[in-house]
Formats: sequence, C-alpha cells, structure tokens
Amino acid sequence: MIHRLIFIDTVNQQMGEIAKTKMEELKSNRIYIEGEEYSILELQNELISFKEKGYKIDISIISLHDNANICYINLKIANETGDAFYNLIRYINFYKSTFQNIYEELTIDSSQFSY
Repeated sequence: MIHRLIFIDTVNQQMGEIAKTKMEELKSNRIYIEGEEYSILELQNELISFKEKGYKIDISIISLHDNANICYINLKIANETGDAFYNLIRYINFYKSTFQNIYEELTIDSSQFSY
C-alpha cells in the first residue's frame, strides 16, 4: 500500500511539474510541442493535444471577447490510462506592444463565483 501511495504521489508530482513548465512556456508567448516552437497567438481558440514524457497534454487557449489581450488557458495533463490528471487554469493578459514577451498573470477571486 505504501509503495502504491508513493507511486501515485510521484506521478502527481511529475504531472504538476510538466504543467507548470508548459504554462511558463505559454506565458513567454511560445510553447514547444513535439520539438516545434509555437506562439500563443497561433494556438488561440483551438484544442491542442499532444504527448510528452508519457503523458497526454491538452491545452485550450481562448481569447476573451471583451478584451483581446486576455487569454483563458486551460492546461490538462493525464496519464496514459486517464485515471490520474492534473489541471492548471490561468488568465493571462498579453500586452500589445513592441515587446513580445510581456504579460501579466491575473488573479481571480473565486468568492465572486457561485457554484
């Protein structure tokens, strides 16, 4: 039982590290998918699915209509069987300027939402 719990913890930690790395790539306005570099602008309003390090990665980048600079990013990582997953959601404000890699991560107060 202890070995199983250690294994689950290790898998969760690996998925979390991959999710955070991919999110940091997205914040820098570029992400690497299967060795190719992509801009966040190229991937907006699509579901991007690929495999990396034995995990299935799904990324959804949606530009909010009221402000084209703000993007909703949902990054989900799952193991091959799909019974374990890690979900990371962020709202990123990309400034339109001469500097390509300027962004601001927005915090969302969850108390404003009803469930």
